[in-house]
Amino acid sequence: MSGDNFPLEPISQARAKIIADLNRGSTRREHGLFRIEGWRALASAVSARVRLEDIVVRNDVLTPDRINLLRSANVGVISSVGSRGMARLTSVVQDQGVVATASMHLVSASDVTTGRRVLALDGVQDPGNVGTLIRTAAWFGIDAVVADNTTADFFNPKVVRATAGGIWDVALVKSDDLSSLLSVLKSLGFACFGADLGQSVSSRWHTADKSILVLGSEGHGLSDNVRSLIDGFVHVRGSRGESRGVESLNVATAGSILIARWVG
Repeated sequence: MSGDNFPLEPISQARAKIIADLNRGSTRREHGLFRIEGWRALASAVSARVRLEDIVVRNDVLTPDRINLLRSANVGVISSVGSRGMARLTSVVQDQGVVATASMHLVSASDVTTGRRVLALDGVQDPGNVGTLIRTAAWFGIDAVVADNTTADFFNPKVVRATAGGIWDVALVKSDDLSSLLSVLKSLGFACFGADLGQSVSSRWHTADKSILVLGSEGHGLSDNVRSLIDGFVHVRGSRGESRGVESLNVATAGSILIARWVG
């Protein structure tokens, strides 16, 4: 089905340039926007009742269900673009013919103090790992994901895709000083656990009421400032009983296993 019965205005060159440039962190920060790519991601945003600034579609990919989705979206502007134009707007090789933009929705550090479980990322640089961890945290009902500035941008297109819609279901915080934020949370009664290889598992891991799980960088683990705040260490144990930390498993895989244990 074509989009003939759902008329769309062509996107302006100026707007198309901004959307295309949202691949860059500097453009995201300048405009306060990030990019959502694909129909599944768009449906997640619409289901979460997110206010969208733009939706850009190719007429040739419209179906009755997709037209209904567009009609139900809370969006400022819906525009059309050709195949070549769409290719310039996305960061995927085979696009699905739809791109949207939304405001970045970081919350302040004070907003996480009332929760019970916080996932902290200390220098996790791979966007796919960060997105998967956000997705896992959302699935298991973690209250917030906090990260230092060396962790991949939450709104990087690769991160957003890897969250599979989970980005709308968990509070996100970026901190200039992660160790200071963790200190504040500890002063409010949070126990702080760190994922690390070769450390004994803290007996408090399953009993802490308010707790933080900290995952370190893929190559270097926890930073010294953060490590000094850890109340106990946890790790993944292999099927033969050997200890495995985030260094021996992909950090997203190890973190997902630990999150499942944490809330189980």
